[in-house]
Amino acid sequence: MRLALVAALAASPALAEPMGCYHRTYTEDHIAAHPKQVVSAISVAFGIDEYDQYGASVWVDTTNGGHVKGTDLALRTFEQGLLCWNDGGEVTCSVDCDGGFFEVTRDTGDSIDLTLTYLWVGETEECGGAVDIAEVSGEPVVYRLYKSPPEACVVN
Repeated sequence: MRLALVAALAASPALAEPMGCYHRTYTEDHIAAHPKQVVSAISVAFGIDEYDQYGASVWVDTTNGGHVKGTDLALRTFEQGLLCWNDGGEVTCSVDCDGGFFEVTRDTGDSIDLTLTYLWVGETEECGGAVDIAEVSGEPVVYRLYKSPPEACVVN
């Protein structure tokens, strides 16, 4: 019995965390069809930091739409660091001080889906962030990102 369990575990695929760069730039047509969307481009770089912590860095370019339309948050780039963990195969990444979180709800290796109900990005003097990238805070939104070369996750 013990040998069968070991063999079954060895045959099971390992639950892996996404690593590396994932990116998406939305087309003008897509943004026009989704007027509540506040993200025009998003990059997420997953990796291990100098303290052996699994985490993600997120960069977001905002639209001039949704809840940022006509504000000083529109048409800007924001960054946020998140701590990530894998709990039984479900990867979750969160911002300190209840700045929200996302879950990796789909991972094909070539693309991932990030599902969130609120996620604050942009460093501020206070906890959280400058702008919530959810279309409507508290309502789920999914961002599909594609595996990309590392330079797609470098912001100038």
